[in-house]
Amino acid sequence: MMNLTEMYNMQFKLAEEIEGKHPRNGEDRADMKFLGMLTEFAECANEHRGFKFWSTDRKPRPELKEEYVDGIHWLLEYGLDNGYRVTEDYSIINENSDVVEQFLQVFYLSSQLWVKGGEQRYHNLFAGYLGLGQLMGYSSDEIEKAYFSKCEKNFKRQENGY
Repeated sequence: MMNLTEMYNMQFKLAEEIEGKHPRNGEDRADMKFLGMLTEFAECANEHRGFKFWSTDRKPRPELKEEYVDGIHWLLEYGLDNGYRVTEDYSIINENSDVVEQFLQVFYLSSQLWVKGGEQRYHNLFAGYLGLGQLMGYSSDEIEKAYFSKCEKNFKRQENGY
């Protein structure tokens, strides 16, 4: 099981760091953050390549795990911004045996959250995204380790004026 409490805490620290370097000045960033999350989901799909029927190279790219973890960052951020937390006894929604179908499920759950909002829809999206990771072969330990590694990279980016 992932240590989600520590992951939320780390995401909070990163968000504070970003806020300090890039103040809102009254700007509402909810829409931009949601679009950022969807963009990372799409980048993950692009690195997976499973939907690219027109290509002779449909093997996942080495960047896949990092792109997947970027989606975790945005899910945590959304939870923090809206007062939602997935707890250590989280569930995984993996109703599909095909990664492409699971990606579509994640986008469907995203649209439900966008249109209707709510904590349960947030939990459903998080569970669906974790199910995607599971289908791609990532263990919870692997996801957690990759998350913290990417966090380190993101803190360094802020130090270097990203």
